[in-house]
Amino acid sequence: MKKIIARLGAILAVAALALGLGMAPASAALVNPDFPIVRGERSVDVKQYQNNLICAGYLAKGLNTGYFGSRTAAATKRLKRDNDLGGSKNRVNLVTYRTALLECQDVTGPGNPSSVTTGRSNFR
Repeated sequence: MKKIIARLGAILAVAALALGLGMAPASAALVNPDFPIVRGERSVDVKQYQNNLICAGYLAKGLNTGYFGSRTAAATKRLKRDNDLGGSKNRVNLVTYRTALLECQDVTGPGNPSSVTTGRSNFR
């Protein structure tokens, strides 16, 4: 059920953006990430995505370097596998990004920004 809800939320986010409705970002640190985010990239967008992965339990604390390397790729692969997203572990689109954000919110509660200090300690 959790996977279905996460996927539905991600689909609704994409639809809202496509219709120009927008959605309130869960974190003020990142309003409009540039997609796709790809392996080898170093940016603020990558760092925020890593913060969401840490918060959701997919990436170890302290690995939010802003560089999309092998550890971020491995965490992305697990996130995509757990949520039946498919696609490359080396590429993050809006649906993948929103899924990480929604999983983080499952941990921190709705409306709370993702944070490396509020993540699960049992990263995968």
